[in-house]
Amino acid sequence: MIEKCDYTKYLSVDNGSGVLLNENDVAVLKKYGIDWSFCSSIKELIFVIGLYIDESYFEDLDDLEDVLCHLMEVHYYCETNK
Repeated sequence: MIEKCDYTKYLSVDNGSGVLLNENDVAVLKKYGIDWSFCSSIKELIFVIGLYIDESYFEDLDDLEDVLCHLMEVHYYCETNK
């Protein structure tokens, strides 16, 4: 589980809009040609990745699904009011 106060130390790559990812997530997005530079929030990136997965339902996308799960966890623990 990611603690709200320390999640950013694991997310070191910024897209220029304040969306932070770790290097592994960036490598997976590049592998599938997903441009995340225009995303202004993690929520928007989750939506983009979800669309990609939905459109590619015949492909094995385990690594991309792992990135999606990671981002959903980051969004829940860091951007959702509890």
